[in-house]
Amino acid sequence: MNYPTTEEVKNANHVQICTWYRHLPSPGSNLSNSMDQDEFSKKITEQGEVMNLICEKFKEGGGFTPEISKMVGWEW
Repeated sequence: MNYPTTEEVKNANHVQICTWYRHLPSPGSNLSNSMDQDEFSKKITEQGEVMNLICEKFKEGGGFTPEISKMVGWEW
């Protein structure tokens, strides 16, 4: 699963935020080992910023409700 852009996160509804919150891998864990160090550092920083924004919006939206949790599921 690819990380969304900052703009996509800003425009996402709460269900989409919950989906990313539950299913996105940790920043950097889906990056290729073949990247050079500068590219890797840039990408992991970007992913970290996106994940921080997702977490902020997740908390602002009240987190999971039982209904949203069932909609999002555990398997991706």
